[in-house]
Amino acid sequence: MKMTALAPLALATGVVLAGTVSSGPAGDRDATVRATADVQAAVGAQSLPRGFALREIATGQGAYNLTDFGYLPGGSLLTIGKDGQVTWVPNTGPPQTIANLATENKGDLGLVGLGVAPDYRTTHHIYLIRSIPSASEPPYRIRLSRFTVQGEATPTGLAHEKVLVAVKAVEHTHGMTTVLPARDGTLWVSIGDLRTFRSVVPGAVNAMRIGRPEGKILHLRANGAGVRANPFYRAAHPFSWRSRTYAGGFRSPFRFSLDPATRRPIVGDVGWKTWEEVDLVRPGANYKWPCWEGPAETPGYSSLGRCAQVSNTRPVWSYRHGTAARQGNAVTGGIVYTGKHYPKRYRGAYFFGDFMGQKLWTMRFSSAGDLVRRPEAPPFGTDIGAPVKFAAAPNGDIVYADMASGNLYRLTH
Repeated sequence: MKMTALAPLALATGVVLAGTVSSGPAGDRDATVRATADVQAAVGAQSLPRGFALREIATGQGAYNLTDFGYLPGGSLLTIGKDGQVTWVPNTGPPQTIANLATENKGDLGLVGLGVAPDYRTTHHIYLIRSIPSASEPPYRIRLSRFTVQGEATPTGLAHEKVLVAVKAVEHTHGMTTVLPARDGTLWVSIGDLRTFRSVVPGAVNAMRIGRPEGKILHLRANGAGVRANPFYRAAHPFSWRSRTYAGGFRSPFRFSLDPATRRPIVGDVGWKTWEEVDLVRPGANYKWPCWEGPAETPGYSSLGRCAQVSNTRPVWSYRHGTAARQGNAVTGGIVYTGKHYPKRYRGAYFFGDFMGQKLWTMRFSSAGDLVRRPEAPPFGTDIGAPVKFAAAPNGDIVYADMASGNLYRLTH
């Protein structure tokens, strides 16, 4: 059996999921265990450019549980785990668990997304994405909620959940994963196609359909309604999927950030058979999953009637599955470095990674989405763990969550 990709969150459960394709039976557990062991064995043997180092930060989350993190005012951190655990990491001292939320921890699902409100100092609001146990059909319920963190200088718990977005799914793959609170008080949210990776499923074309939640980047007001400037906004129905949608046509948009130059989302979309891609997202644009994957038509999907005469929307960068210097198997979208401590070459560069390839790259692109500098070969960093989220430390340093170890790593120079 040939393993060609694994979804970022799937390995936590020991099940081959969202980014997985194989020449043998899909979901081969032995292949998953082997791939998991390969990632774990590589952690700690990092290779980085001269002058750079990775500083480990304990999170209180176990190996293959850590999914996301966020900085609080003053420099402490909140981290979340797939099993529902929320921990506070103080500037000094050990991590402290402040909540354990009821969560459906299966496949890509679990407690997977965290965003800290820009007005946290006064509101103590955070946003969480998690799946909720359900005995009804369809079996999976995924929600974005706002919580209030209890405690002042020391967080002690969560209270006052307010559900802002809810979706139902029949599969435990490609769900809602990222919530990004913007400085203007709005929220950016990603939802995958909510479909299986195991076979061609005609319902995946909903990712391209406006008025459906699947495969979308949403732009919301703080109450969950669509932003009025959204390309499909309808004043009479502000809470409709159409009004909430900023762009569509994504398979598994696993992590995104806002490009500081354009204020547009820059998204890592996890591929299926052959390609991973990074997109600088335009309002109202369709990124054409499932008809296209990266720069090529998708075998099995491209022959569907809904894909007839559908032309591609060009990614900023796409790369093949494999082990070569510019290859990997599960992209994790990153951030643009805006600090001043790294060498000039990296100031304004986009840092991103590959979960299964255990790689870290940088590249540059223009405000039009044209590639200015290709990712490095060999990569900027290798054997760096399994990155599932990138963010900036208060001084701008790149920090990422390594799901394999359950720790954060801060890239210093």
